Amino acid sequence: MKIIAIPWLILWLFIMSEVATMPLTEVPLAVQLRTYAVCGTLYVGSVKFIRESERMNECQEMVARAIYQSEWYRLSSRNRRMVCVMLRRSQRPTHISCLNNMMIIDYKLFTGINKFFYSLLNCMKNVRGRH
Repeated sequence: MKIIAIPWLILWLFIMSEVATMPLTEVPLAVQLRTYAVCGTLYVGSVKFIRESERMNECQEMVARAIYQSEWYRLSSRNRRMVCVMLRRSQRPTHISCLNNMMIIDYKLFTGINKFFYSLLNCMKNVRGRH
């Protein structure tokens, strides 16, 4: 299933880069709180978005299992061919993807993004601490 997720990724990258580069001593508290609220909202929205992608894939796997366990091999030759086509189609993963299926939106991607920005925040903290 192709759903455009690029705006979500761009917003995620923008907010996290803003948090990573924000000088904590010079920014007013209200701006900091607003940025953290937007970041938290984006995080919760991302979790829901990724959970729906995973749920779609789980449902697709359940359909494939149900077709396979339905004793389709006892059907007539014509019906068996139709069921085989259904089975082949149901065995394809159905995660939400973007960039023409180059990037699959799932928990693995979400974990990778979190690790990257955690490393970026620690790097920025170390650089600020030295100056």
